Amino acid sequence: MCARAYMSMSALTFLQKFRPPINSYTLELPAGLIDPSETPGQSALRELLEETGYEGIVTSVGPSVYLSPGITNESVRLVR
Repeated sequence: MCARAYMSMSALTFLQKFRPPINSYTLELPAGLIDPSETPGQSALRELLEETGYEGIVTSVGPSVYLSPGITNESVRLVR
């Protein structure tokens, strides 16, 4: 799940994180794992609050997208 956080209609919230596998910093949308008892929307709101301190509302949830289907079954869902 990946939360698209708008602070206004023209701004997105990104997080800068150090990622050891690439030995570099990345810019990322708030994201995290969906707990078994959560919907993607609930997870997005939780992660947004945990990672940024912001609260939000869910307006849409996109379909699952597989980023590396040749290697893993990991998927993401964009929550707006």
